[in-house]
Amino acid sequence: MNKDEFKQRLLSIKSATSITGKKYRSIQISGDTIKFVRENKSKSENISISELFELFSNETNINISIAKSYISGRVQSPAVAILNNLKLTKTDNITKNISSTVKEKPTIAPNRKKQSKGKIKDETRFFIALSELLGKDYLLSKSIGKPINSSNFFCLIILRHIILIKK
Repeated sequence: MNKDEFKQRLLSIKSATSITGKKYRSIQISGDTIKFVRENKSKSENISISELFELFSNETNINISIAKSYISGRVQSPAVAILNNLKLTKTDNITKNISSTVKEKPTIAPNRKKQSKGKIKDETRFFIALSELLGKDYLLSKSIGKPINSSNFFCLIILRHIILIKK
């Protein structure tokens, strides 16, 4: 993805939430900056789109520690929240394309070969389906761009039981 495509995808993001629950709203692009307003604040802040694009392009696992190497100022947390939201937007588009596959009964091959880069992993498919059932705000998973850290409490739920409850 080039910088112009990146900028176009950013246009669809109007708000973002950090993994710790902090909210950023009124997200908009102005020139080579992305502006946002922190929760309970009225003054807007800026992030350089060039810095954001460099972080997005060079790193696969993005967190605040890594963002400090790319993002100047005290806006690393909003930068990570915006990029995670951008990844979720991409995941949502993938979800629409595979929704019929997710509804089928899953099969497990005992000697399954590693999937190619173009295919979606079973783990990703599972967490996409689970986030559709529970809602994006209630599920954290690195597979859907919302990593879990030590401050989060989580439990495993068997998908089969959720499907039975949903019916």
